[in-house]
Amino acid sequence: MKLLKLTAILLISFFSITLCQAQKAKTTIPKIESKYIGNWSNDNTDLFYISMGHVEVTYNSITYYSGEFAENLNYKIEGDKILLFYNGIEGAQRWNSNPKEDAKPKCKTQIGYITKEGDSIVLNIQNDVCGQLPNGKHILGKQTEE
Repeated sequence: MKLLKLTAILLISFFSITLCQAQKAKTTIPKIESKYIGNWSNDNTDLFYISMGHVEVTYNSITYYSGEFAENLNYKIEGDKILLFYNGIEGAQRWNSNPKEDAKPKCKTQIGYITKEGDSIVLNIQNDVCGQLPNGKHILGKQTEE
């Protein structure tokens, strides 16, 4: 009887793990096209110029960096646009924030999108009420390694 129970538990465990893996496979997020991949910024060496920041795009993530914090972004691909959604902040800004705020509906709305134009990406931000991305249209050039 104990052997039968043990066998039943093992079978249930096996099928549960298999089902979970199958569900994960169905919910994969589309990968970002290679033309967007890289580190992008609008750095300018002019005196007193404060840059907007840097955007790092990988096949599976988008992160905005500026000064002492990083803002993680969720994305959704829609045609030639990458729609952006706030997903949390790290660094100095995070210390002063309330994690419960990030779960509110106002933090789940679209905050902007990215398009590719020539050798640049264009970051259009509309209203990042939970994060720190500045509103407006920002043209970012790809950083090259020297």
